[in-house]
Amino acid sequence: RAEEAPPPKAEEPQALQEFNASLVRVNEKSPFGWAIDMLNPGALYIESLGSYASTAADRYNESAPAGEDIRPGDYITRVNGASGSAQQLGELLTASSQPQVTIQRPSAYVASLSKGDKPLGVDLNFTTKGRSLYIVGVRDGVVK
Repeated sequence: RAEEAPPPKAEEPQALQEFNASLVRVNEKSPFGWAIDMLNPGALYIESLGSYASTAADRYNESAPAGEDIRPGDYITRVNGASGSAQQLGELLTASSQPQVTIQRPSAYVASLSKGDKPLGVDLNFTTKGRSLYIVGVRDGVVK
């Protein structure tokens, strides 16, 4: 009988990347050029970037330093130096025509779990239309 191969080891997460981006909108009603998800209580998740030319994100990305362009999957963690709830960050963002945002780019890694008949042990928050999944809590189960 052939031996089963061991499960793949979880990859080591890479260091979190963080940078500041100065955005310029024509006025406070001009679009930023992204779709935002507010599931994370302390950050805004950039779900997608629009294909509109001349938005604040588009103009920033045209001249951004290498690797510091704004991308889907990034998080906005501070606006004009202030941190707060997703709601507060959103309000600060919309009130400013030239905000400076702190962007965090998460690292991705894969972990394989064998659930069997045990519960997974995580409480999740998500939307049916969104691309993000927020782990609210960890309890007894495979993950813990």
